[in-house]
Amino acid sequence: MTSPGSAEHPAGPASRSGHIPDWVPLVIYLLIAAATLGLAAVTASTNMIADQPNKDIWQHVAAVRALMENLSEPRNPFVVSPEPSRHFQPLWVATAVVGNALNLTVWQAVTVATFAIMLTLAFAIHFFARTVFESPWAPSVLLCVMLFAWSGPYEHTGLHSFWTLLYAAAYPATFMIALSLLLWAMVIRALGDPRYLPALVLLSAVMLATHQLGAVIGFIGALSFAAAQPGAPVMRRLGALMAGLIGLVVALAWPYFNPAQLMLQGSDSAWVGGPNFYSPPWMPRILLPAAIGLLWLRHRKARPLALALGLYLGLYLLGLFGVQIAARFLMPVVLVLHVALAGLLLEAMTWVRLRRPVLRQSAPWLAATGVMTLAAIETIQFQARFELHYAAAPDVYIAAERLTSDIPDDEQVAAFGLTAWPVVAAGQRVLSVPWPEPGITDLAERQEMTDALFDTALSPAARRAMAEGLGIRVLMTDRRYVPPDLLEALAEMAISASQDSTMHRFDLWE
Repeated sequence: MTSPGSAEHPAGPASRSGHIPDWVPLVIYLLIAAATLGLAAVTASTNMIADQPNKDIWQHVAAVRALMENLSEPRNPFVVSPEPSRHFQPLWVATAVVGNALNLTVWQAVTVATFAIMLTLAFAIHFFARTVFESPWAPSVLLCVMLFAWSGPYEHTGLHSFWTLLYAAAYPATFMIALSLLLWAMVIRALGDPRYLPALVLLSAVMLATHQLGAVIGFIGALSFAAAQPGAPVMRRLGALMAGLIGLVVALAWPYFNPAQLMLQGSDSAWVGGPNFYSPPWMPRILLPAAIGLLWLRHRKARPLALALGLYLGLYLLGLFGVQIAARFLMPVVLVLHVALAGLLLEAMTWVRLRRPVLRQSAPWLAATGVMTLAAIETIQFQARFELHYAAAPDVYIAAERLTSDIPDDEQVAAFGLTAWPVVAAGQRVLSVPWPEPGITDLAERQEMTDALFDTALSPAARRAMAEGLGIRVLMTDRRYVPPDLLEALAEMAISASQDSTMHRFDLWE
C-alpha cells in the first residue's frame, strides 16, 4: 500500500500519462455505483415493508419508531423494561431526527437512511480504493469485486454481496462496512498527515456506539494498518492508535447506553439459529473466488491486509471450539480477500494496457456497461425470487398495527415465535422476542415464559392462570407458524378473538 502524495502514489490521477481523460474513471465509478448501490437502495426500500419474518428490518423499524416517539427518553422498543436498547445508536437517532424534521412515517425515515447508507458506502469504497491503490480505476474494480466476486448468490447480514445489499441496504451492519473502509483509509492517511487524526477519533466513537461487533471488526483492520503499513514513522503509528483509543473513550459517553457494558453482557450463547458458517455450503464456497486474492498479498505493500487477514481468520476459527460469535469474522475475511483480489486485477489490467493499447479507450466503457447490465439482471432475478416468496404474503405489519391499535403501547402481549417482529414494528411491546437481544438481561427467562404460554400440552385453565400471573392479557399468533391444534385451543379458551389477514389475536381476560 502506498501513501497519498508519495512518490509511489502521485497526488493526481494516474491517467494523466495515458490517453483517457482524468474525469473518465470517476464518471464510470459513479455510473457503476448508481447502477448497483442505487438499485440496492431502491429495491431494499421498496420491499422492506413486505412480510420478511426472518429479516432484521422489523427490529430496526421498532427502534426508529421508539426514537421518533420520544427522542430524549425512548422506551425499550421490544419489551416493557427500563433497560436501554442497543438499537438506540447514532444511525437510528439521526434517522429519527430527520424523520421528525420532515414529518415522515417510520418507514419513510428508514428509506431515507437506506439511501444515505448506500451513498456512504459508495464514498467509502472510492476513498479507500484511492488511498490504497495507485490506479484511478481502483474504486470501480473494488466495487465490482465486493459485489460480484462470489461463487453464488450469498446473502446474510454483514456480507457485502450484491444480493445482501438488495435487502440489507438499511442495516447497521452494512453501514459498518462503509465506516470500516473509511477508518482504514483514515489510518493510512493519518500515518502521512496528522490532520486526519480528528477524523479517526470521530469515526472510532461513532463505530463503537453504532455496532459493537462491527466496530471490533473495523478496529482490528485499523490496528493492522497502523502496525504494518510500510514506511510509517513510529510516532505516527502511535498517534493513530492514540486517536482511536480517544474515540473509544468518547463513545462511552453515548447517552442512550454504554457500549462497553453491552459488549460485556454478550448475547445468548445457547441460541442456535442462523446458518452454520462452518458447513461445506458456506466456508469453502464463500471464499471463492475471493481466495485468489491471496496471490496479491505477496507484496510488501500488502502487509497490513495480510496481518488483518491472519487476525480475522484466527478469530473465525475459534468458532470450531464453541465460540459462537467467532463465526461473524468470516465476513471480514472475505472483505480483506476481496480487497486483495482487486489489487490483483489492477495488476492484470496494467499488464493488458501496456500490451494492448487499443483497449485503453473502449475497455472501461465496455466493462462499465457489462457491470450495469449484470446489476440489472441480478436485481430482476432477486425481485422475481422475492415476489415468489413474499408478494403473495399478507401485509402482516398493517395487520399487527390494526390488531393492537386499542392496546396501550406499554402493555406487553405474548407473541408466538416470529410473530413478535411485526408486532414490535407496529409499536407494541411483547413479553419476549425470539432472537438474542443484548440489553434485555432477562431475555432467556422471557423466552421460556413465552414458550410455556404457547405449549400445546397446557390446559386452558393453566394457560389462563399463567397469563394472569404474568400480566399478559393478549396472545398474538400468525396461523402460518402455529400448529393447527394450538390455534384451535387458543380460540376455544379466549373470551374474544379477532383476525386480520394471517394474524390472530386472542384476549384471555378482561
